[in-house]
Amino acid sequence: MRMGKLLFYWLPLVAVAIAAVFSFYGQAGEGSGSIRSVFRLNVGEDPVTLDPAAAQDISSVTVINHVMEGLTREEGDTGKYVPAVAERWTVSEDGLTYTFTLRESAKWSNGDPVKAGDFVYAWQRALAPERQKQSPYAYQFFYLKNAKAYHEGAIADFNEVGVKAVDERTLELTLQYPAPFMDALVSQTTFFPVHSASVRAEGFQGFTTGTGLITNGPFQLTEWKSKERIVLKKNETYYDAGEIRFSEAHLSMVPDGKQELSLFASGKLDWAGRPYREFMPGELGTLQPSLKSKGIGSVYYLAVNALEPPFNQPAIRMALSMTLSRSELLQRAGLTEQREALGFVPEGIRGAEGAAGDFRSQAGAAVPAQHTEEARRLLAEGLKQAGMSELPEIRFVINQNEDHQRIAEAAAAMWKESLGVRVKIEPLAWDAFLSTMEFGNYHVARGGWAAEFNDPLAFLSMWSTSSANNTSGWRNEQYNNLIKEAYTLKESEKRMQAMFAAEKLLVEEAVVIPIYYYSGSWLQHPGLREVYLDYKGDIHFDRGYIE
Repeated sequence: MRMGKLLFYWLPLVAVAIAAVFSFYGQAGEGSGSIRSVFRLNVGEDPVTLDPAAAQDISSVTVINHVMEGLTREEGDTGKYVPAVAERWTVSEDGLTYTFTLRESAKWSNGDPVKAGDFVYAWQRALAPERQKQSPYAYQFFYLKNAKAYHEGAIADFNEVGVKAVDERTLELTLQYPAPFMDALVSQTTFFPVHSASVRAEGFQGFTTGTGLITNGPFQLTEWKSKERIVLKKNETYYDAGEIRFSEAHLSMVPDGKQELSLFASGKLDWAGRPYREFMPGELGTLQPSLKSKGIGSVYYLAVNALEPPFNQPAIRMALSMTLSRSELLQRAGLTEQREALGFVPEGIRGAEGAAGDFRSQAGAAVPAQHTEEARRLLAEGLKQAGMSELPEIRFVINQNEDHQRIAEAAAAMWKESLGVRVKIEPLAWDAFLSTMEFGNYHVARGGWAAEFNDPLAFLSMWSTSSANNTSGWRNEQYNNLIKEAYTLKESEKRMQAMFAAEKLLVEEAVVIPIYYYSGSWLQHPGLREVYLDYKGDIHFDRGYIE
């Protein structure tokens, strides 16, 4: 978001954009037939790039997700991944080789067939050593054999990387180690193909202007007027065009949140809020009862340094966890719109195939209920084991942020009230915070984690001994073995049982104290169907419609 003196620069542009949008959507909304065939959404600002290897901002990802498509896609908001450009795939017995067969009917918007070589070319672009700064998510390819070595320049021949076009319709992947979530991973924008012939052409600017952009998704970009609008039209060459009910999607670029709300209230938008903005308390007025909310695949937690005495005692760590009432903590911190954490893995992450609900609902609550007397007993037990009579002042490290400060103050107050412990809160600049975490110079620290793919391992693997993200110093062989099982087991239910057990162990050891799950809130047209936010909070309207 732009603040300070830049706000004054944007005011006249906002006025112009609003006028254009009212005209734009006035046309789209005329007549019952029109409003049922056109989806109207405000993305706030221009996409930075439509290059699937480079996109990071939500406006770019929204457009890319609707004009391009990968090997698989999520089937609605189900956590189930189904064939997309690939009509089927097989997995070798050792889980290291995936063979995708592309649909003969998969076409680019100019009528060219989508070929396995288009995927190879796109992935080579994303991994190219000279594009390290332009490919922020290149590491997602590191499950492929030699992908990391190629990206870092350790090997020069891309033919050594584990992706190969066997023929025009067969793509073979060779993995470094098993990744049972590959069906979810290859649905990410980073893994989308590009039309290699046009992208290679001299002077190609399709990713930044839309001109000459050839795509393979359910829509194609037909207009991009900077700071005003983007128009997407149904792509008639799309293999599943019969299931696409919106003939057009009109994406406006109004950076002002209040204006977006006004547009929605006056019936000129079909959606407002997440993923482009958050509503302020009291902002919605009479629209408040229509607000919808869901958990997003991100968790806010406190990490406890398991190497630093006396916090190396599990009883002391559990005492800190058991003292906290998540609902009261969020109330004190003024964050009641967030959802109390029931475990480390948040809502929306898929669970066992064939079973109802997501991982969180299948696993049930893992965090302990608040129990002050038991927490005091555990603290006394832990101090005795550590040979101490009282707990030293807790060094509670956060990065500078008002929400983090309020959470830390609320937790510190509850610990003092219930356990009589002293807490020193240390807000640090981001670089200093990262350095402090890396070297373990803390007792308790705030943490946050978001899913990069839809599988519990996206959260649980970070606490294994080999993970670079495990800055707690906690080492547990039983946990490591459970994570290894989750990587190698093929039967979904057995994988989930291993991860249920891993999460239970993690929370019982209180290396992490889950606090809340991030949530997304939005308003939508009452007749809107099959438009949803996925586990990351990204919007999908490709198979939506208005009744």
